[in-house]
Amino acid sequence: MEQNNNKVWWVVGVIVVAAIVVFMVMRGSGTTSTDTTAGGNTISVSDQDPNSVAVVIDSATLSVPGFIVIHEDTNGAPGVTIAESSALTAGTYANKSVIVTMKPGATYWAMLHSDDGNGIYNAANDLPIKDASGMPVMAKFKVKTASNLNGSPDVKG
Repeated sequence: MEQNNNKVWWVVGVIVVAAIVVFMVMRGSGTTSTDTTAGGNTISVSDQDPNSVAVVIDSATLSVPGFIVIHEDTNGAPGVTIAESSALTAGTYANKSVIVTMKPGATYWAMLHSDDGNGIYNAANDLPIKDASGMPVMAKFKVKTASNLNGSPDVKG
C-alpha cells in the first residue's frame, strides 16, 4: 500500500514540475497571453504587432459551432464588435487570423460566440459562449506600439 502512495506522490510531483516549466516558458516568451477555459471552450491570444492587418489567435477551442469575435475595449470591458471570424465548426484552431484594423497601443477583446445555425454572425442571435460562472469565454490583448514591439523601448542614437 505504501508503495502505491509513493507512486501517486511521484506522479503528482512530476505533473507539478511540468506545469511550472510550462508556466516559466510561457512567461519568458516576451508576449502576454490571456487564456480562458470553460467546458471545453478556450481562447488564448498574445499581444499583437501594430503592423498587422489581422488578430492572430494563438489557440481557440469551441465545443459548438461559432465565431471568434473581436471587441473594442470600453472602460476595461468588451465593447463594440469590430470584426469576426468566418463560421467555425466545433474543434480546436491554432494561429487563426481574424482580419481587423487595430490601433497601436489600444486594448481589445477576443471572445467566443456560438452560431445560431445559419453560419452568419449576428450579434443579436450569436451570443457569447459562457463559462460556469456566467462570464463570456474571452481574452484581453493589446496592440504593441513601436516602443514595445520587441519588449524593449526604441533606442535612438
